[in-house]
Amino acid sequence: MNEYLDRVMADGVTSTLLVMPKRKGSRDKPDWNTTYANSVLKSKLNPAGIKIPGSSMALGDRIIIRKNMTIEQPASDDRGRVGASLLMEGVQLPMGFSLDGLTKTFAPPAEATTFDDDLNSGGGGGGGEPPKERVVNGDTGTVIEYLMDPLNPKMAAPKWIRLALDDGREIDYPGAEMTYLDHAYALTIHSAQGSECKNVIMVATGGSADFMNQNMLFTGFSRAKETLSIHGDPRELVKIARTPMPPRNTALVERVIAMAEEMNPDREELPEEMVP
Repeated sequence: MNEYLDRVMADGVTSTLLVMPKRKGSRDKPDWNTTYANSVLKSKLNPAGIKIPGSSMALGDRIIIRKNMTIEQPASDDRGRVGASLLMEGVQLPMGFSLDGLTKTFAPPAEATTFDDDLNSGGGGGGGEPPKERVVNGDTGTVIEYLMDPLNPKMAAPKWIRLALDDGREIDYPGAEMTYLDHAYALTIHSAQGSECKNVIMVATGGSADFMNQNMLFTGFSRAKETLSIHGDPRELVKIARTPMPPRNTALVERVIAMAEEMNPDREELPEEMVP
């Protein structure tokens, strides 16, 4: 944890990632899993985060999206009332997070409760097709704002959650889909595949050969762009590194060939060396 915090202070929270194999666990019981690690790191990096109604999230939290979605972005006058924002005066920013690069200007709730139309990526009231944003399972970012529905003041959850994604986009995420947001200070190696980070700290613990093997180590190691720090029992690391990934039990090749034959019954036979 101290190494993680040092990296965050030096390079920022968006440039630092902790990865480990296991996800399941208790937030209160120490163990090498991302559930517990996220609980501990959130308490250190964002202890004063303003809680988002109806969720375990807070302003300034690091998040990962767990669902593929195409989100129709709201017009400026349909976004709702600002409940709280990292851009509000007096709101404490999480450790290692900077507002630099955010493109939106904030209007306090007492004045105008939405962002200015011209600055809103949703375009607002200009006619034409509403803009859409595509997010996929594994996208990460930071919660910078939430907005409540002024027409439904008794609704316990926000109408929209504003996310600053690590790919540079700022999007409005529907409050009704908050169940698909998880904390992302620490990620499993599986969740982190496909993404990279400047600094990666990896905890390598043992497990069955079909789970902890050479492929898992390589996937975790290759998330790092510049620095990689590995924590684990050296004997266990050697064992994992010597364990090849078991062959996959799949009929994909046979199914592709069968489909190709069905679609092109008159085609030439495959060369013998290409037949599984």
